[in-house]
Amino acid sequence: EEVVPSYHTVTIFLKKPLRDTDTFIQSLLAKWEKYVLEGREYRKSKKLHIPVCYEEEFALDMERVIQHTGMSEKEIIALHTN
Repeated sequence: EEVVPSYHTVTIFLKKPLRDTDTFIQSLLAKWEKYVLEGREYRKSKKLHIPVCYEEEFALDMERVIQHTGMSEKEIIALHTN
């Protein structure tokens, strides 16, 4: 069994085929919900200030983000900074 996390997903590779996929998925989701809820109880919120620079020299993917979202550069910056 191997678990591979990424930004939006978690991939699980199993050594053996599952007999009951639905039960496995429900069990996994229940464990995830418990983990998320328990983690929130112990975590204190804090605000992080992350310096960013949107000057053309540093915003290498700005054009791609503009094309992907259909937003203007000003809208994207406002979304990130509010």
